[in-house]
Amino acid sequence: MNKKQSPRSSSVRVLEKGKSPSDAKQTKTTRGRKVSPDEFSKQVRAAAERVSNVPGMSRLTALSENTISSPVLLIGTQHVRIKRTIEWIKETLFSTNSSSFSSYFGTELTTESSLGHIRGALTNLSLFSTEQMIVLYDADLVKSSLAKQLASAVDSSRGSTLVILAGRAVNQKTPLLAQLAAQGTLVEFTELDLARLRKWIAKEVMRNVEPGIPGPTGIESEAVELLIESYGTDVSALAAEISKLALLTAAGKTISRKTVEQISHRAPETTSFSLVQEMARKNAARASALAANLLDQGLHPLQVSAFLNRAFRTLAVATDAPHAGPLAPELTNPWFAKNLGVPARSFSPADIKASLSLLARLDFQLKDSKLPDHLVLSNTVQRIALRAFGENRQ
Repeated sequence: MNKKQSPRSSSVRVLEKGKSPSDAKQTKTTRGRKVSPDEFSKQVRAAAERVSNVPGMSRLTALSENTISSPVLLIGTQHVRIKRTIEWIKETLFSTNSSSFSSYFGTELTTESSLGHIRGALTNLSLFSTEQMIVLYDADLVKSSLAKQLASAVDSSRGSTLVILAGRAVNQKTPLLAQLAAQGTLVEFTELDLARLRKWIAKEVMRNVEPGIPGPTGIESEAVELLIESYGTDVSALAAEISKLALLTAAGKTISRKTVEQISHRAPETTSFSLVQEMARKNAARASALAANLLDQGLHPLQVSAFLNRAFRTLAVATDAPHAGPLAPELTNPWFAKNLGVPARSFSPADIKASLSLLARLDFQLKDSKLPDHLVLSNTVQRIALRAFGENRQ
């Protein structure tokens, strides 16, 4: 019978053979750690409380006590959320006279001489600051020839500087982030689920209300759903629309569904691209709802079918998958391909071939079948989203 694990056992590090406790302690401070955005926010908030409650407590020490070590890597394609997080950290921890803040961009670091300013900032504090926060945006674009030097400068700044690196991904093609991920804290921003997206929208609305300036008091739940219906999880587009809606809503009023319909509701063509994107994400329920919405907006099922056929033939060309018919000019339209926004890995060549087979069948059914058009369309959309091709996969 196994002994019951001590409540403290999860925090105890097992020493490797031949290592002393001091060695283990050093390993703990240099080993990378991955946390969710929500957990990271809780830890930063706890560190801020510690700084305010303990006279003389440094920010870096408070963060370390809450298992956040510099550098912090904020990774993901949802740039708005990353930017909001950086602004919040600055306001929460580095807004006093005893701290300083500076930011740089990886796209500007192209030569050794261009590293001068950021290396100087990392290794030398301002005369009037005891601690600082330095942000490097587009850190994934720093050249490999400069990554080692910059990583060394980041490492030397540990005692006095919170370094935040923002980028899209950490892999072999992002040498700076790959080197520093093993030392600091990695926070990955993935797409929000519906529940968290609704909360984010409500929070974003209130973010647009300036202190002392009257603004909207919130947003109707139906307006939230319409925004999600139009923009999905594209938080950058949502942030822009929410800012616009907040300006056009009278002070003391909530943002209504009617206002969203008049100002922000997307045109059918744009929603059609969203339909393909949700099918790519295997979100059958969302894809089916978008297909129904297109019909509600006045599109004929054959129009939706024709759009989907063009979309999957375009994907076939992009991935060298077999496609139906000769190569028409419309299949190499860069604007159309860009707006599809579907990663190449979302559909395999076999998936695309099977999808085109289903869409050919859909076209026939819409013209000759006695089944209701909306049901036939919904069934096809769901089967492609779920990759439930059955006999259509060869």
